[in-house]
Amino acid sequence: MSEEIPNWLISYNNRSYPGIEKFEKIISKYRQVTVEAKTCSNGRGGKGSVAGSKEILFICKPKKKHFISLNQQQQLVNAGL
Repeated sequence: MSEEIPNWLISYNNRSYPGIEKFEKIISKYRQVTVEAKTCSNGRGGKGSVAGSKEILFICKPKKKHFISLNQQQQLVNAGL
């Protein structure tokens, strides 16, 4: 399952559906996402890989979990936070 893979690298074309922002929003529900773009200088791939299109890389890492000790939790409860 994909949860067992700690880091993902997704190659995407800027002409793909859904759009970059929407795709990033979908992934960000589950992963910390960094987006990088590279302009393709010539087309060697499929129909979206024409010269001038951009390859978008979604670098996806596990979301950081913030844990606090039970003692810290109790202190927050006692402080009314």
